[in-house]
Amino acid sequence: MKKCVLCFLGFVVMFGLYTSSIGAAKVISTNEDTYVLEESIDEDLYITGGENIVINGNVDGDLFIGGGDVVINSNVGGDLFIASGFVQVNGVVEKSVYGMGGEINLDGLIKRSVYCIGGDVSISGNVREDLLIIGGNIAVDSTIGESVRITGGNIKIDGDIFQDLLVGGGKVKVFSDVEGDVLIGSGEAYIESEYIGGDVVLYGDQQNFTIFDKTKIDGDISYEESTVHIGVGNKWGGDLSPFVKDRKLGLLGGSAFKFFVAVINIVGYFILGFILIKVAPVKVKASTDRLSNFGEMIKSAGAGLMVITVGGLLILILTLSLVGLPTVGVFVTLGVLAKGVSTPLICIVIGRYLTRLFKTKLDNYVLLLVVGLFVYQLLWLIPIWSIIMRGITFVVVAGALFRVKYRSYKCAIYLQNNKLASVKSKRRKKTVKIIKNKTTSKKSK
Repeated sequence: MKKCVLCFLGFVVMFGLYTSSIGAAKVISTNEDTYVLEESIDEDLYITGGENIVINGNVDGDLFIGGGDVVINSNVGGDLFIASGFVQVNGVVEKSVYGMGGEINLDGLIKRSVYCIGGDVSISGNVREDLLIIGGNIAVDSTIGESVRITGGNIKIDGDIFQDLLVGGGKVKVFSDVEGDVLIGSGEAYIESEYIGGDVVLYGDQQNFTIFDKTKIDGDISYEESTVHIGVGNKWGGDLSPFVKDRKLGLLGGSAFKFFVAVINIVGYFILGFILIKVAPVKVKASTDRLSNFGEMIKSAGAGLMVITVGGLLILILTLSLVGLPTVGVFVTLGVLAKGVSTPLICIVIGRYLTRLFKTKLDNYVLLLVVGLFVYQLLWLIPIWSIIMRGITFVVVAGALFRVKYRSYKCAIYLQNNKLASVKSKRRKKTVKIIKNKTTSKKSK
């Protein structure tokens, strides 16, 4: 309980500091095919849109960027958050890099850590702290100041590593000198390092591992049974055994992995939320208005519980009837869509509430989404609470969406009734006029 309280207090302090600087952020949204930023920015920078984005000017604060192809030739004074099809970073990043893309190339110096997920990932710039990667084809040719944790398809690692190396992949080649332990789970692995300071633990068939004679190992070499795999095919297939063992280096069972997943969630939900804001801004506003205060949230929660209960019963009845299976597919699809959009919408609400709490005026939905995402993912790191939070989020957002659709339905019925009433009124007036004309005509005769 004390840990949870400390986490919450720490979060409040961090968020207070963070929101105090949001007001000074520069926001750029472009529709140009190629957007080039030449000027230097002395604050946080948010850039979205554009097929090609090139950053040549230095950014003193954090840089949030989403686009088609992104090239950063300048230095970033804070953290770099990036989601793009193609990513090229040539400058120095003073803090950490959080990236997601089809192809990611980091050639500049990263003074803290790198957390990224991509199809093809290449790291040639030095990283002073940790390196965490999930990808397809991964190549690391740089010096890493602390630990390296990688899972992917084809992995090649070169350069010095000053702490531990954990790798799960389809095919792994290690040329790095490692000061700490080396744990590898792979279908095929080669270790051609000159020096390894700790133990070497290999998960899988011993015949599939090759350790060259020149490699000096200060610790022990052991082989263990492979237990956990991820992915489909050689490109994405990886052995996660090194990460689930009960060791000090464990990743999937510990807070390091939860933090990594939180980073991935932030990037993924930001992309989804950004699309929602741009494609359906009216619906986003209407839905978040149904969650704007405690009273509205209670109404939405009640509506959500009703929708989920009735929907569940309908799915059960239709499934048992067999003939209703196609309709079941529609209901399930709607449920998945509602679950997908629930997080971005609740994050906008959280961002709006907290910026008001800290008396920071912020009406930009994209920035509210960013603020809410960080807070939401911080709360997700707290055990047990994350499960409760996701359940509550789905219920209240499902209710808010239902209320929006129900109001649209009532408005449509109202307009239709008014239209019918108007038509009937016009017909009545026309009939009265005809009768009057006939009566006047008879009198005149």
